[in-house]
Amino acid sequence: EIASCLVGSEMCIRDRFNTLDWAVNAGTFWDKKGMQFPDFKHFATTGLPVTERSFDTGFSLLDNYAYSTNTRWVQANISWYTPYLLLKFLPFLKKKNLDEALHLRTLAGYDRRPYSEVGYSIGFLKLARLGVFVGFESLKYRSTGVSVSIPLSMFAGE
Repeated sequence: EIASCLVGSEMCIRDRFNTLDWAVNAGTFWDKKGMQFPDFKHFATTGLPVTERSFDTGFSLLDNYAYSTNTRWVQANISWYTPYLLLKFLPFLKKKNLDEALHLRTLAGYDRRPYSEVGYSIGFLKLARLGVFVGFESLKYRSTGVSVSIPLSMFAGE
């Protein structure tokens, strides 16, 4: 029998202009005997430049299954959303309905080097976000990419 221990926490802190979303989860598999690859812990990734996922969860540059594990892991995501980071200080964008965000996502596993992504994104009326992300393995540059998030769940009324 496969047993796992999961610990997780999520929180959203808001004020009039800013939102800070963060989530941390960790876990381990106690008994790996007979464990098959579908039973591993798999992390949310997207190899596509357009995704229905929020930038608050998952990784934009990590290959699918690259960090899947049958041992232990810890994952942390933090996003800071604000309408007044850079763009609103430009006169021609001052009255536009957009916000900006900084993102940090990191993942550490027992048998892998730590992986992190940092990013900057611009949101348009909560309909879509355009983000630029940089990925690092053990603090060494790995890749850069651009991603568009269109949260389809918003259109489904969820």
